[in-house]
Amino acid sequence: MDSTSNFLEKVDTIPHEHVDLNGRLAGLMQGEYVAPEKIENVYVRCPLVAQSFVYGDSLRPQLVAVVIPDPEALQPWAASRRLTQDVNALCNDDQVKSAIMKSMLEEGRAAGLKGFEQVQAQIGVVQEAQNIMYNVPCCCQEHMS
Repeated sequence: MDSTSNFLEKVDTIPHEHVDLNGRLAGLMQGEYVAPEKIENVYVRCPLVAQSFVYGDSLRPQLVAVVIPDPEALQPWAASRRLTQDVNALCNDDQVKSAIMKSMLEEGRAAGLKGFEQVQAQIGVVQEAQNIMYNVPCCCQEHMS
């Protein structure tokens, strides 16, 4: 335990991982620390995003996001592009993922997020909040591979 009430945890052969007891912090592979909650609060300002969960660990160089789109914004957006109105199908559509990612990156730049604080290329879009709330490790592992 260090002087800030945080732990450094060693699990088997995995490098030390920072466990922040005062709030969520994620240590990335390059040694940067990010506050996922700060990033989530920026991304939720995106018009197509209802909720987001940002995850990072010391084994990967980039952050991962699992996003729940806002159906009230997503369906008109999809209709204007002649896409299906089924939110579940839209969550798996690459065009939707690209649009959400672009919107998130623009919002992040506008908010002054640094490059390592931005989700780069890995984004999972799910329809229901319970998928994130109850299965966070599963969602992250699924979308990080």
